[in-house]
Amino acid sequence: MPFALRFGATGSMTIEMDPANAPYGVTVYEVGCAVGATDGVDIYYDIPFPIEYPVEPTEPLLYFTDAAGTTGYTQDFRAPAAAVTWRAQVRGMESGDVVNLQWRLQSGSLDGQNLMLVDGQTKAILVANMMTTTSFTVRDANRSLLILYGTTNHQPVAGTDQATMLATDPTLT
Repeated sequence: MPFALRFGATGSMTIEMDPANAPYGVTVYEVGCAVGATDGVDIYYDIPFPIEYPVEPTEPLLYFTDAAGTTGYTQDFRAPAAAVTWRAQVRGMESGDVVNLQWRLQSGSLDGQNLMLVDGQTKAILVANMMTTTSFTVRDANRSLLILYGTTNHQPVAGTDQATMLATDPTLT
């Protein structure tokens, strides 16, 4: 760490993962951790789209959101930490649309930690290890995604309570 995870897409939405000779205005989609970055709006490290969301796009669009979920970013970098969550949206999807998201570790190191892709609504794990599985397909409908770095803190699972007692004389001392 620090690191950057770079995204591209094919299908109903095209995002060049490595725009050749990227001139001003050509966007690279990345999330990651950077020394000096802060959570929330960080103009130096987080590159926003020129418009505010949740305006519904008219074609498939990938963007990253802040904690309130209202501002779209093409890049979202956070301060280095043991665990970090990024929020992503694929919006503007209609029936028949297919978007194949791809990613790769652009720079830096994960320091032995994991990156996981999770459904933002159901919290179901979609990709358990984003370094060995480097794509995910979105079909027909908008999708909210979470990218989780580090150790996952699972909610406790309730089990059946059991109690036993040794038989004793009626008097305890």
